[in-house]
Amino acid sequence: MTANANPLGILIGWAIVAVGMFALTSVYRNLTLQQPEIDDGIYGWSKALFGHLGGFIANYGHGIGDAVGNASYLTVIFSAFGGFTLFRFFGDGTTWPAVVAASVLLWLITFLVAQGVKDSTVVNNVTTVIKIIPLAAFIILALLNFHAPIFWASLYLHQGFRRR
Repeated sequence: MTANANPLGILIGWAIVAVGMFALTSVYRNLTLQQPEIDDGIYGWSKALFGHLGGFIANYGHGIGDAVGNASYLTVIFSAFGGFTLFRFFGDGTTWPAVVAASVLLWLITFLVAQGVKDSTVVNNVTTVIKIIPLAAFIILALLNFHAPIFWASLYLHQGFRRR
């Protein structure tokens, strides 16, 4: 995406995502502060406002979103594994070995969550740390390898400002 994209467009896209994520977290924070007795998240807030059917619909929609998200994340994960010679049999993440491995991984996570909040909290904390490490590494490497003249030249060329 970044090879031919306008740097200004990419920056605007990241800004929009950041504002949206901040707005979403602010909404959940405010709901939690204003209604601390509701501890069921989206289901609880929807049920309190719209009744049981509204809570069910909100929870069902959230579950569908989680299912689609899990499928896409697992496809990307096994597609990335498929890029390595040792795991080439995973291919682009949609081969039978990738589907079976993704299903096993998903059922393993489901089993851990079903064991209780204590076990799933430990797994969640470990995976959060594992997610933060590559993000921090990316940010550090991006800052170390950022070349302002190349960025400004690319921005200049993509804006249509050509020398005459």
